[in-house]
Amino acid sequence: MVKSLIDGIRHRFNVSAAEVGDNDVWRRAVVGVSCVSNERDVANGVLDHVVDFVESNPAIAVGAIDMEFV
Repeated sequence: MVKSLIDGIRHRFNVSAAEVGDNDVWRRAVVGVSCVSNERDVANGVLDHVVDFVESNPAIAVGAIDMEFV
């Protein structure tokens, strides 16, 4: 399930995505997504679409979302 989700995010939004935490915990995953842009609003829009995509999957319960812009 996690691999399928990550592959879908990568291909649909052209971003980097990987499982970055809780690798050994059953039925839980921490997925990190990275987007590079020269404008913060563009990156924020892409990441918002990624969040909407993940939350629209009824098999996934999102516990928390953290965004950081550098």
